Amino acid sequence: MRRIYFMLALAALVGGGIRSGAHEVVSADVDKRIEAIAERIQALDSVHQEVRMEIVFNIDGAEETMEQMSSLIFQRPNQVLIESDLVSIVSDGTSLRVVFPGFKSYMEMPVTTSIGDLLTEKGDLFGGAVLPDIMALLSEDPADVLRTFVADVDVHLLEDEDIDGRPAWQLRLDMPVDGLALVDGIHVWIDQEAGLVRRVKTEVDISEQMAQSGFGDGQVMYDLTVSVHYVALNQPVDDDQFVIDVSGYKQVESIDEMMASWDQPGGGGMDIPETIATGAVAPDFELTLLDGEVFRLSEQAGRVVVVDFWATWCPPCVESLPYLQSLYTDVADQDIVFIGVSLDRAQAEDRVRAMVDRFGITYPVGINIDGGIAMEYGAVSIPTLVVVGPDGVVRHTKIGFSESAMVQVRELLTTLLAEPTP
Repeated sequence: MRRIYFMLALAALVGGGIRSGAHEVVSADVDKRIEAIAERIQALDSVHQEVRMEIVFNIDGAEETMEQMSSLIFQRPNQVLIESDLVSIVSDGTSLRVVFPGFKSYMEMPVTTSIGDLLTEKGDLFGGAVLPDIMALLSEDPADVLRTFVADVDVHLLEDEDIDGRPAWQLRLDMPVDGLALVDGIHVWIDQEAGLVRRVKTEVDISEQMAQSGFGDGQVMYDLTVSVHYVALNQPVDDDQFVIDVSGYKQVESIDEMMASWDQPGGGGMDIPETIATGAVAPDFELTLLDGEVFRLSEQAGRVVVVDFWATWCPPCVESLPYLQSLYTDVADQDIVFIGVSLDRAQAEDRVRAMVDRFGITYPVGINIDGGIAMEYGAVSIPTLVVVGPDGVVRHTKIGFSESAMVQVRELLTTLLAEPTP
């Protein structure tokens, strides 16, 4: 789940949401291209496409690749199914459901206008997760949607280029994105027949931000590619495609109601636990270390244990490593055990070893390949640091990284060492 949240943030970077308000003037050439795209979109009777989003995170040449799949089935006038990991949108033409599988909740509303207009009325939580071309497809006036999107964007028309053998218009979008440094804007390829996006690519350099955080002067980049594959265009679609079973789900009227029910005992809840609470008994676990040995929490009774959940593709995690190593060095001769639990994939072992070597990590580190330990501890956001007392009880949890948090952990360890041995 932690990876999905990261990818959705990047999806918002590309999609940017659908802006509202007065249109700014766009160039005649761009407006002509918008009209051509809108004309193709309006001519589509049905669309079935699969979308693959890939993110490559790179720290000084060490790469980690993440991906997410989603799909779209659309049939005029108002039948649609958009499925992804966190939210699905389905309309049979008379009612629209926005389904949140993880929360076991859904919203339902009558279809009294276009699906695009309904999603826009409900805000960026829905519309912002849908690429602008699909919002145009779902709306009554595709050209208006596209003009609204480019109102605050510098659009550059580049040379046409084939994608998978299909002619495509190529655009570059220059737009500010929360202070991030886009290396060369956002490149978009639009199918000349369908008027829909075929590919999106952007590269972000966050080296400066990482250096300002004390990470070092290395290069930290991530590349995002969205690839769209058409399964069918203008082919009849069976009505049973536009159905999602919500048996056992709770119907809510708003996002606020959904979140409120999630927080209540017995509420919908996502299928992931909260971060383990202070005062809880730390779940026992076994972890195979990089040196082949096996770490068992149960064997550490009477000692303080610091558990660090991290990954090579997570900038704050990497930023925290030298601080953790420094702290470990200072207390290594006392009854304190550090254990690094990497949430990288099995095939990333070389990258984990390289990171350990780079920062001179001398405490034990292993890869939690299936994520089971992290799930037991509710480490769904990383870095997460858990301090377990000599009695096996959790004394401290911290999500994220800051130097002040490291000071707090250091003080806590001093306090725990002064406690009598259980």
